Amino acid sequence: MPKENMTRYAILGLLASGCTSGYEMKHTIDTSLNHFWKISFEQVYPTLKRLEAEGLIVEEVTDGERKQFALTENGHVELERWVAEPSVELPVQRNDLLLKLYFARHVSKDVTM
Repeated sequence: MPKENMTRYAILGLLASGCTSGYEMKHTIDTSLNHFWKISFEQVYPTLKRLEAEGLIVEEVTDGERKQFALTENGHVELERWVAEPSVELPVQRNDLLLKLYFARHVSKDVTM
């Protein structure tokens, strides 16, 4: 079975945190998540396109050409489902348990207890 792409959940969590552009996401990754989750800039936009195709986010163009993104209701549900799911492995550079803890504030308390 192929390994699940956890970058998608990092992007969903970043959107829930208020990062609305790829630039803001990469900045937050580099300054806040970098200790336990690394994502290259080249991963951000392809992941955004996949999430949009799945109906988990929507793209909005503002200021003429600036792209911004927002979670859909399905995106919130998917983030909450993922945070509630137990982590099975704890790698060093990409620790999904720490990533879940970082974004747990954006889901209901029932999920995190």
